[in-house]
Amino acid sequence: VWGGSFIASKVGLNDLYPIELATLRFAIAAPLLLVLTLILEGRRAFKIAKKDLPVLIIMAMTGVTLQYIVQFYAMTYTTVTNTALLINMATFFVIIPSALFLRERLSLDNFLGVAIAFLGAVLVATRGNLAFTPNLFGDGLVLICAVMWAVYLLIGNKLAGKYSVLAQLN
Repeated sequence: VWGGSFIASKVGLNDLYPIELATLRFAIAAPLLLVLTLILEGRRAFKIAKKDLPVLIIMAMTGVTLQYIVQFYAMTYTTVTNTALLINMATFFVIIPSALFLRERLSLDNFLGVAIAFLGAVLVATRGNLAFTPNLFGDGLVLICAVMWAVYLLIGNKLAGKYSVLAQLN
């Protein structure tokens, strides 16, 4: 599903501007996630402490709103393959700050896991054809998306386990 979303986005960009596509995505996903959250977890899932609002707002901007707008805009300048590959760079943007700021201990296994995961993403996205055709502007925007996703994950770590994942998506 995740991999197919890049292709669906590129197709959507044939008829819609990036901001329109992002708005359409939110207009479809938000009500569905809201109903699903209410059914599975009830209204209590939406009780949020005021002190956590700044973190949730940063998460909403970096992991959803700005991230998708920039990603869709980037896809007008670069390929689906490059987008899928470069967005996976978020893993690299998470692992080092995790060690520096969250004091997570990184082992050789962590680095090998990241490298193997990225190589797997490369092979899947390119279907084994490792020809990479860079587009500096579009690819740069996708890398900004990867950094935003890393910020989302790192900031979200503060609230891990405190709130429902479904409620955080709403």
